[in-house]
Amino acid sequence: MKKIKKHIYIFNQFFHPAYKAGGPVKSLKLIKEQLDNKFEIIVFTSSYDIDKRRVFNLKKNQNINNFDNYIHLILFLLNNFLFKKTHITLYFNSFFNFKYTILPIIFFKLFTKKNMIVIAPRGELFNTEIKKKFFKKIFYILYFKLFLKKKIIFHATSLQERNIIKKIFPKSTIKYLPNLVEKYKKNFKYKYLSKPFKFIFLSRISPKKNLIKTLDILSRINLPIIFDIYGPIEDINYWKKVKLKIEEIKSFNKSFIASYKGTVKSNKYEILNKYNFFILLSDSENFGHVIFESILSKCFPIVTKNSPWKIVNKLNCGLLVDPIDKKASEKIIHFINRTLKNSSIMQKKLEQIIKRIYVDQKKINYEKLFS
Repeated sequence: MKKIKKHIYIFNQFFHPAYKAGGPVKSLKLIKEQLDNKFEIIVFTSSYDIDKRRVFNLKKNQNINNFDNYIHLILFLLNNFLFKKTHITLYFNSFFNFKYTILPIIFFKLFTKKNMIVIAPRGELFNTEIKKKFFKKIFYILYFKLFLKKKIIFHATSLQERNIIKKIFPKSTIKYLPNLVEKYKKNFKYKYLSKPFKFIFLSRISPKKNLIKTLDILSRINLPIIFDIYGPIEDINYWKKVKLKIEEIKSFNKSFIASYKGTVKSNKYEILNKYNFFILLSDSENFGHVIFESILSKCFPIVTKNSPWKIVNKLNCGLLVDPIDKKASEKIIHFINRTLKNSSIMQKKLEQIIKRIYVDQKKINYEKLFS
């Protein structure tokens, strides 16, 4: 008799092959790849990427359901809950998303008591994120505590996130399980620094990622710098301000050249390897897949201090920076000079991080989370 697989229902606004929506999409792709043989995984998502471009036809994708069709969705869920006798784990990848988390959880609480609900906030409970639409978020947190929190498990992907969840929901059940990372077999050769120094920003262009602040910090460095910007334009009004900032810098710093290079769908590692420094001074990063990708590409990371990548500071092969630190430019100059003297040693340190993370990955077992 064939054993019936347990079901995992994954809820997220974006799913692979969408790629412009950032790290959570990659995290979910890797989870699905790891667990596909052990669980029946059904995804509830949209057929669009973050720029509202259609990325795939949901009708042609088995086990991927279009969340836009509520009638179809409700009939599908009721059929599964009322007539199928298999265990279902509901996995939400946002805490505040109204359509893809809040409404479904209320629905499940009304119609089922036996299925497990897991919420991965993906950094949304960090102070910097709570401050945005503060009163709405505080209201929902209070509502959640009063009516929804029972029998819900939180999935924290960093120790920092675990502590924050514990602070907001002291009596909650929290499972700490780091993000999976993509394995990339190519071993990039050592490269030595020379002027002009090449910096790359590769992320979504939105206020959270602090691109304007990054431009301001780098433009105050009295060294020749090429700064190439990659990533989808998520906030068009913010992008207009970025362009104005670039024009402003041109008027007083001729040795700083900033350019927009578009989005990156493939060859990400090869592109990163062309640069000396990867810089991402966002408000916070719950993980930051692109930070690990820069390490794999032998591109020295200069990243926000509000990220879990303390190891790059510890091994002196990267730099953690507070975006509002008035001495941020000076610290980056010091890091550039240190890299000039110790480039090969520091690149070996990057290799140590890669090996350590790959060893740790073997211990990560998402099957336990969903069982």
